[in-house]
Amino acid sequence: MHVVSIPRARPIRAVLTAVAAAAILGAQGCDAIWSVGDLRFVDGQGASDSSADSDSEAGSDSSTHVSSDSGTESGINPGSDASADATIDSAFDSSSESDSRADSDAGADSGSGADSGSGADSAPVADSGTTGDSGCGCQPGFVCDQWQQCINPLIIDNFATCSLQIPMVGGRAGSWTDFGTAAVSKQFGVSSPPGTSWSDTSCGAWSTGGGTVTSSDYAGIDVTLDNGATYSLAAYTGITVTVETAQEVSFRVKMLNSYTFRYLIPGATGAIAYQIPFSSLTPSPSTPSGTTLDLTQVTDLQVLPVNPASFAYAVHLLQLY
Repeated sequence: MHVVSIPRARPIRAVLTAVAAAAILGAQGCDAIWSVGDLRFVDGQGASDSSADSDSEAGSDSSTHVSSDSGTESGINPGSDASADATIDSAFDSSSESDSRADSDAGADSGSGADSGSGADSAPVADSGTTGDSGCGCQPGFVCDQWQQCINPLIIDNFATCSLQIPMVGGRAGSWTDFGTAAVSKQFGVSSPPGTSWSDTSCGAWSTGGGTVTSSDYAGIDVTLDNGATYSLAAYTGITVTVETAQEVSFRVKMLNSYTFRYLIPGATGAIAYQIPFSSLTPSPSTPSGTTLDLTQVTDLQVLPVNPASFAYAVHLLQLY
């Protein structure tokens, strides 16, 4: 009695080799018992063992395949050991090729591509923090402000939160306030402009007022860019100012030395966006002649009426370009 055991690890190679061996032994008049995993076969006839796993597809496929092969192994010459050896070697070589192909297929299914997580399954660029703080999940080109909202970093203020504070993006941190001489009666706020005469009722930094004034009186609103410290605008070409005003106002850039450069915005109807190149700014009347605008030394941006005797204006956007 000869026992031929077939391990589960290499069913294709082992089955073919064992089939050939069992056939030779049978042809030589020997009883052969051979097994595939939990299945046993005697003289090529499948006999299920009581411990066989009937739910295993692999076991079912193996028993069917082996029974068929063992019944067709009729080309072996029982009288020649050399022929038997050659037949076994041939079966082994064939099974090696089959295993090689199976191993190749297994490698292809190993998940080295998209399943590895390095492709489409990886986190979006926006969630990785490369476009801003990671808490917002902003799309490319936007960053996260202190209110966990995505914003274009070129925006100094768009009043999305209607706060005195400006968005803390682009290295900026500041807030809105007002200023003026005592002769000017003024109101100021960051909210929807008061009254019913406004075309744009969205939130903005606004001021209204007037009085009996002289040439030395003034009033305006101001926003700091770095809480009073210098902030460089040298990397930018200019600024877009969206403002609603019926009277002429002056947009000013203030430097650390308190000197200012301005751009005059005419009175008009409705909120209008003005693109103001920094190269178009000219010294304010109080700035000494010959003073140069140094965009690396900017501390504040200001808007004030040219004539403070009567005014009403609202700023709805400041954005660099």
